[in-house]
Amino acid sequence: MIFNYKLKGILTILSFLIVLVLFLILRNFFLKMDLFSILSFSGVIFVFFCFDLIFNINFKLKYYVYVLLVAFFGFFFGFLTFYIPYYNRAMHFLGPFFLCSLVFFILDKKRYGKKESLIFVFFIATGILGIHELIEYFIDIVFNMNLQGIGLFRIDDTMRDLFMGVLGSLAYIFIIGFGERRLEKMKV
Repeated sequence: MIFNYKLKGILTILSFLIVLVLFLILRNFFLKMDLFSILSFSGVIFVFFCFDLIFNINFKLKYYVYVLLVAFFGFFFGFLTFYIPYYNRAMHFLGPFFLCSLVFFILDKKRYGKKESLIFVFFIATGILGIHELIEYFIDIVFNMNLQGIGLFRIDDTMRDLFMGVLGSLAYIFIIGFGERRLEKMKV
């Protein structure tokens, strides 16, 4: 079955509707869950779909699943940071890991060498992570959302988030760069 843009659009809308229903059900159980949860989830999946459509990248289904998982657990259930220790750290590790996979897919289509692609992947993912932290800071200042400084000083939380993101990016690069090479040697 071909995963065309019509199906991608349907998946995007369906995901939004499912999350909207979940939001309406769960908002009474979690005090920290607010409208920002659904808006940020919706924004991430909508921007990803538009990026795929406008630039005609044609992401495969697995990349849509990656984005849905990161948006679902990182943004929609982001409030769990207040309830589950190290939830924020795990999301800042896994998000860039999956982001690296998306960037690598784009660069792989451009026929760059593997080493060059992995270097670009690391710097692009780290840059996007930095922009994400700046957006968190902006939202904190403008809307007083307390996205930074979960039980810590703001700068400490930001540095830990960036550190976990860099580790997630490096983990992806290590797995792709060295893991495949090792598998090839084992086959010989």
